[in-house]
Amino acid sequence: VKKVPGAWYSKMAVNYLKENLLDKIIDCSMSLDDLRRLDLPELMKYAKATAKREYEKAGDIGSKVHAAIEEYFKGKQIDLDSKPEIAVPFDAFLNWVNKNDLACALSEHVVYSKIGYAGTLDFIGTINGKKYLVDFKSSKGFWPEMPMQVAAYNYAHYEMTGEQMEGVGILRLDKETGMPEFKEVPFDKLGHYMDKFLTLLAYFELDHDKDIPKWPR
Repeated sequence: VKKVPGAWYSKMAVNYLKENLLDKIIDCSMSLDDLRRLDLPELMKYAKATAKREYEKAGDIGSKVHAAIEEYFKGKQIDLDSKPEIAVPFDAFLNWVNKNDLACALSEHVVYSKIGYAGTLDFIGTINGKKYLVDFKSSKGFWPEMPMQVAAYNYAHYEMTGEQMEGVGILRLDKETGMPEFKEVPFDKLGHYMDKFLTLLAYFELDHDKDIPKWPR
């Protein structure tokens, strides 16, 4: 249930074009002759490739952060000297842990639904005495698809176990500031986000000539 944030991907491409074309025109470091010789289709290709590289790099860091958190919950020592690229977001995670009374029951746990999807949830446990399902993110912001993702995880876990959470949330681990930011998804909105998730899933299924998923309300 993970996908590329379209707005983020577009922003990376636009930033590349801004730095390699627009800024040079504005500060007059590119002459008119240079501009005439410019291969715009080639520049667009490089912009798209740069956006893809940045996304893959961010995804790689995110995967390493998740792996480190899983090791932490297993009680293992985390060697950040060999993984300096995750030191800041992992510090953000520790910052959050130290400010809360935390007990992990499940970490990096695969869930699936009879509706027709599966995913790996990051955390189920207690936070300050309340049972929570939490998804960890190392993104630069909160994206619209994130509440849909945790709603889908919550529904799949409930379908598999009958276990009801007392809270569902997203923990963002900032890669620049080392500060955590927790956003709770209101329980009365979970059905709404599940509907949105299923709309996207139905589109995917129809596009691949499969049956439209339905879920009991």
